[in-house]
Amino acid sequence: MSEFAGHLKTYDDKRDEEIVDEGVLIEVTTFNKDGTVELAFNDRNERCYLRLRLQDLMEHVSQFGGVAE
Repeated sequence: MSEFAGHLKTYDDKRDEEIVDEGVLIEVTTFNKDGTVELAFNDRNERCYLRLRLQDLMEHVSQFGGVAE
């Protein structure tokens, strides 16, 4: 499907050390009429998938009232 550039950061929970900080190619693997989207990317030796509803993301982000940097 569709691919675009993103950025991946991972951390060790116990030591709070950064493990990965690099660009990543993100693929949209599924997009449904109900607004569910599934994204996939490769993290070293693993294929990772993230599925969420876009309206849930927008609702959650709008609660912050702005963008934090």
